[in-house]
Parts: sequence; structure tokens; C-alpha cells
Amino acid sequence: MNELIMPHNVGVKNALENMKELLVLYKKVIANYRPLLDGERFLTDREVASILKVCRRTL
Repeated sequence: MNELIMPHNVGVKNALENMKELLVLYKKVIANYRPLLDGERFLTDREVASILKVCRRTL
């Protein structure tokens, strides 16, 4: 396994092709991305209790 890895190596070519395909898929996902909950961020009961400094049961 003392082989020099060069760009013309089959393994390197396969890896580069896979990365190109992944980039195409990534661009499709980004183009169609819509944030959940209309871009709003909602707090959990734990976060609200922590901010208000109260027990979660009082919520």
C-alpha cells in the first residue's frame, strides 16, 4: 500500500465524482429550503421556565 495517490487514480476519480453529485443535491436542497414554523422560533417549556425563573409545573 505504498502507492502514491494521484488525481488519475480510480479511487480519487470516484471520490471526486461523488462530491460533484453531492454538490448538485445540496444545491437542490438549498434552493427548495423553507424554514419550519414560518421562520419563527418557539421556546420550550424548559426555556420559558428558565427565563422566568419559575418551576416548569407552574407553567
